[in-house]
Parts: sequence; C-alpha cells; structure tokens
Amino acid sequence: MSDRLIQRGSLATAALVILIGLAAVGIVMSRMYQSSSGASAQNTAGDSAFNLAEAGTQAILSQLRANGCNPAALSGAATSGSDVTVTQTITGKGVFRVTFHPTGGTNTWSVTSAASGNRRVTNFPGLQCGTGGNPGCSYAVVGNTSLSVGNNAEVNDNSVTACGGGSCNVLTSTGALQAHTVNIPALSSFVASSGVNGNITIGNNGSGTYGSGNYGTVTVGNNSTLTFNASGGTYYFNSMTLGNNVTLNLAPGTYSISQLSIGNNLGLVVTPSGVVKVYTQTAAIGNNANINNNGTVANLGIYVYTSLQIGNNADVYGVISAPSGTTSVQLGNNDELDGSIVSGGSVTLGNNTEITYDTAASAAVTSLGVSCAGSSTGGTITAGTWREQF
Repeated sequence: MSDRLIQRGSLATAALVILIGLAAVGIVMSRMYQSSSGASAQNTAGDSAFNLAEAGTQAILSQLRANGCNPAALSGAATSGSDVTVTQTITGKGVFRVTFHPTGGTNTWSVTSAASGNRRVTNFPGLQCGTGGNPGCSYAVVGNTSLSVGNNAEVNDNSVTACGGGSCNVLTSTGALQAHTVNIPALSSFVASSGVNGNITIGNNGSGTYGSGNYGTVTVGNNSTLTFNASGGTYYFNSMTLGNNVTLNLAPGTYSISQLSIGNNLGLVVTPSGVVKVYTQTAAIGNNANINNNGTVANLGIYVYTSLQIGNNADVYGVISAPSGTTSVQLGNNDELDGSIVSGGSVTLGNNTEITYDTAASAAVTSLGVSCAGSSTGGTITAGTWREQF
C-alpha cells in the first residue's frame, strides 16, 4: 500500500516537472516570437520610413523645378547656416524632413532625408536641380514674360518690325519681334555680404582704392573715383550708392551687390582687361551712363535677381542676364547696347534704342554662361543609402 502511494507520488512529481518544463518552453518560445515580431515590425517601419524619405525627396525636387531651384523658398523651409531644412507632409504617409547641404556646384546639394520620429536617415550624395542647358542664345533680346519696344528701335541697323501676332517675347538679330518657347536656367542663390570688412565712404571730389572682401555699405559722393584693384577677386556689398559723375574702376572678378544705386554720368571701366561679373538684386543707374563703353562685350556680365533700370542716353557693352520670371529690366530712351538681354521676366526698351548683336556679342553670351536654350525643369537624385541615427 505504501509502495503504491510512493509510486503515485513520484508520478505526480514527474508530471509536475514536465508541466513546468513545458510552460517554461512556452514562455521562451512566446518571447522569441514576440522578439521576432518586434524585429519584423521595426524592419517594416524602417522600410516605410525609407520609402517616405525617398518619396519626400522626389516631391521636393519637383517643387524645386517649379520655383527656380531655391530650397529656401520652399514651404516649410528653415535655414541654419548654409543648410536648409524643409519639413512637409505627404497625405496618408506622414511627415518628412529634407536637409540640403551645399556642395559648391550650381543648384547642387547633398541631401539627408528622414521620416519624422524614425531613426532611419537616408543620405543622397547628390541632388541637382535643372539641366542647365548649353550656354548661348540666338536672340538679341529675350523677355519671356513681356517684351516692350519703343519707337524707332533698331537691331544691327534694322528697324524693329511689329509683332506678327500672339505674345512676342524675343527680338531677333534682324529686328523681328517673334514668339518662341524659351527656357532660361535659373541663377544660383544670391550670396549676401557678411560686412566683415566694414563700410566704404568717399566724399565729393574724392577717391579710394580697395581690394576684395565683404563690405557693408559703400557711399561715394559726386565727381569721385572708386577703384577695386584685386584681379580675380570676389567682392560682396550690402549696398552701393554712387553720386553723379562717378568713375567706377573694376578689376576682373566677381561682384555681388545687394542694392545698387548710381546717379547720372557714370563711367564704369573694366581695368585691367578681363572678365567682370556683377550679380545684383536691385540696380538703378541714372542718365548718360557709360558702362564698359567701347570695351569688350565678353568682359562684362550683369546678372539680375530682381530688377535693373538704366536711364536715358546710356552706352552699355555687355550681357544682361535676368532668368527669373519675376525680374524686370528697363532701358531708357536713346540707349545703345552692344550685347544682349536674356530675361525670364519683363524687358522694356525705350524709344530710339540701338542694339548691336553681332558675332562677338553672340560669343560673349556663350562665354559668360548665359543661355536661353536650357531648362530648370530637369534634375537628378543620386541613389541614396540609409543608416540608423541614435
């Protein structure tokens, strides 16, 4: 009897041990399943985040094409130093952010993109907005938004003929007003001066000579001379205000002037000979200006972001480029231009305007990188890779 009880007790104990063991195995397997399910969910979430980041970057590129390749002007943009971060939402997918890091090329950045709240960050080594097109233009004047020509205007000694119908936006080398589809690549973003080199002030009947640098305001009185003499230099100005009868000597180089205001009888001289490129947001120049007068057309390029106005009786030797559709370029009456105007916005030519657009002027357009055969609608994104960010 006692042996049987002992035997039954042993069996019960064994059964209990087996049940406990099975329960432990079940717990472990459950935890393994949960771990596997968690990893799978994380991978799925990571894949979704990667897809959202890539879709977001593609969406941003489309917006860049439409706005002239300026990330700072996009909806949801915030600037930190030279970087621009854009935060937007794709309906039904989520919030994403794209950060642009300049690489030094025109309209070219490296890009990081991520879905909001996810550690998986996608790196795109290169994003380029706009195909750029080939430099050059077969037209003497382009005013894509509008082109207005005053009375008695001539191109290469040919009287300007009336627009044959439609909305004429180009003026040919033979003086014909015509309507054509013209694609003008955007300028790179304007670079403002830091002002670290201080201001320049020259009174009436004075003179001053300066090297390259970042200047604040430049103020020059009447009958004075201002010279910048560092050939190949880069110059930045927050504003430049010149009085009447001022001589402005520019050494070959690049000049970025946020606001330019000049009185009557300007004499702009490129010295020594070489290429001068002037980038300006807004510029107003008075009457009787001599701008690179009788100089080499290819030695002066004026690149306009917002507006350029030149008064009456001016002589201009150079190429004017104003690609944005919102820009305005205006020449007064009796002006003579040896060169070209290529604008995505409006162009107004006063009465008795004379334009010389010959082989040298056409070559100058090409050498100065101005194009009316490009496009800002293209663009590429270099394939991206992702990483976990903690």
